[in-house]
Amino acid sequence: FNLAPRPGTDELWVANTHARNLVRFEPKLRGHVIDSRITRVSTGESGASDPIDLNADVEYAELPSDAALSMALSQPTDLVFDRDGDIAYVAAFGTDRIGVLDADGEVLARIEVGDTPGAGVSPRTKRGPRALALHASGDVLYVLNRLSNSVSVVDTRERKLVAEIALF
Repeated sequence: FNLAPRPGTDELWVANTHARNLVRFEPKLRGHVIDSRITRVSTGESGASDPIDLNADVEYAELPSDAALSMALSQPTDLVFDRDGDIAYVAAFGTDRIGVLDADGEVLARIEVGDTPGAGVSPRTKRGPRALALHASGDVLYVLNRLSNSVSVVDTRERKLVAEIALF
């Protein structure tokens, strides 16, 4: 969906999904039809790529699960790094969240962009985070919400939503 170079490295991080098309028969999928992930690509000589599952902690054998819904990061659409490349912010369109990842791709936190936690979002209240911009200070993250036509303002130190501005 989008990509960002990681500062100070030869890595390019790509927001993507991976369809599990090679698993035959719907009952075997048990609700696990895609993987939401970030793929690290080396732009150096090796050209190696390393997929990072954004939902590695989800126990797919126990779906449906409120625990899984409360922490899922679904359909990553954009990502941006802090100045040092130590922290990445990922817009999760499908679950109305921003994922906070460390340099290894481990999820450190999840930030809700709406009034309702991602697990309980209805189509009428969904924000749909689509794009991210990090202020030069690194203290403020702006989130373009495509479905609600708004911009969410996130305090990156507190890791919480502080405002939402309607575009029209």
